[in-house]
Amino acid sequence: MIGLKEPEIEEKGLFVVLRIYRKVTSASSLFSENSVVAKTKSEVIRDEKDKIFELLIGDKQVTVKDIANKIGITEASVQRRLKSMQEDGLIKRIGSKKSGYWDVKL
Repeated sequence: MIGLKEPEIEEKGLFVVLRIYRKVTSASSLFSENSVVAKTKSEVIRDEKDKIFELLIGDKQVTVKDIANKIGITEASVQRRLKSMQEDGLIKRIGSKKSGYWDVKL
């Protein structure tokens, strides 16, 4: 894309850090429309978990498919985030996948 900074690849021991820059498209952003923002993978995951948490607070019976559609990630990604949130003690699934609900720890 024109005007964006080139992706950066950095080796850190056994890991590789990839920085991808994107144009900010949100009107509510604190930056100007032409600003470039870099997010790490952990920041993206944290943002996704925050969005999922908000959805669960609003609708305790929301489905994985609905969450994926609302925040724009795959169902597999939603399931990974939910599993992580359960392991962290933030949420708990009560009942079955079909008729159960999410117990959200506030």
